[in-house]
Amino acid sequence: MFVFNFVDRVIDRMLYRLKTDFRLSIITMLGMSAILGITPFAVLRFVQGNTLAGIVDIAILVCVTVGMSYSWITGDTQRGGLFMAVMTCSGAVVVGMVAGEPGLFWLYPCLVTTFFLTNP
Repeated sequence: MFVFNFVDRVIDRMLYRLKTDFRLSIITMLGMSAILGITPFAVLRFVQGNTLAGIVDIAILVCVTVGMSYSWITGDTQRGGLFMAVMTCSGAVVVGMVAGEPGLFWLYPCLVTTFFLTNP
């Protein structure tokens, strides 16, 4: 019973932080979307034998996870968002160079999400 109460309180605190901190909620939403969206591509690239692009995708996933975790742990969403923006845009450029023309389609969503992650 104690474990369920503890988990319930932790979830309540997390939801409260997401409701009260807009930038943290954006970082969390974009981070989770990136993890769910990039992971299948990383797996597919490894299955197809394109290990370099798969490694780049894994590096992007690690950077997104680090930025999101940093923002949650420290509460510093400006640095966490800036780190995520720089790493994901750099990763999108590298994927564009490695994967060719299909990789270039990642640049637009990456640049749009940068608007939400950083200060003007």
